[in-house]
Amino acid sequence: MPKIPRDFLIPRRDMSKDGSKRDFAARTPCTKQILALSTRCSPRRVVRLFPEFNEAKRAAVEEIGFGGLLQLPRTRLGRDLCRFIIDCYDPDRCMIVLLGRPKAVTLDEVNRVLGVNSTGPPVHPKGEVAELMKEIMKSPGKLHCSCLGRLLADPNQLADKKFKRIVVLFLIGTIFCTKSDINVPREYLHSVVDVSKIGAYNRAQLILDKLSEGARNYKKAKQTYMMCFAFFLMEYIRKTDP
Repeated sequence: MPKIPRDFLIPRRDMSKDGSKRDFAARTPCTKQILALSTRCSPRRVVRLFPEFNEAKRAAVEEIGFGGLLQLPRTRLGRDLCRFIIDCYDPDRCMIVLLGRPKAVTLDEVNRVLGVNSTGPPVHPKGEVAELMKEIMKSPGKLHCSCLGRLLADPNQLADKKFKRIVVLFLIGTIFCTKSDINVPREYLHSVVDVSKIGAYNRAQLILDKLSEGARNYKKAKQTYMMCFAFFLMEYIRKTDP
């Protein structure tokens, strides 16, 4: 992976030659304007949870088309690294440019990197499904990712239809369509109503759309980004030959 430019380094305290402490930023001034970066993308939640699944739960995850996420590495999304990766991505051409070498980011590449389906009907946001909210959370309130994570980790939770729905919603809230809070966007609830069709949706298209949308917003100097694209691009770089 390319080295992060020095002007992205976080200011820290360092030791001078005479043994006294001085500010590192004073020796390496930052010349690039740094935008505030806010993200709720949390692959660590998935990495901590999925390896604990028993065989039945792992088989259920495979069955609905997310088996590729069972082997995610322990990745830490530092904000400076996120900025560097985002700057390498061209959302208009759907390309990541590293060391002057462009590489296309296609639906097939999303499938290769994350193992999600790259064919079938797209996942378009629609209205929330109140009855489904009650079934999963016993109330029509918010779908909190932490609550969903606890339900998935519950050893008494069977690998049934409810489990499969919660897996998808948990992934939407933690990786695919993260927002400024840690609740699942309810406009995607419709995609888990029919459990038999969960794996048929084109999740790769959703990820690619969110990738480009988030990158465009960030490059327009908006103060926050809330999508999963830095996480995906990091995995893309890791799994792509130099």
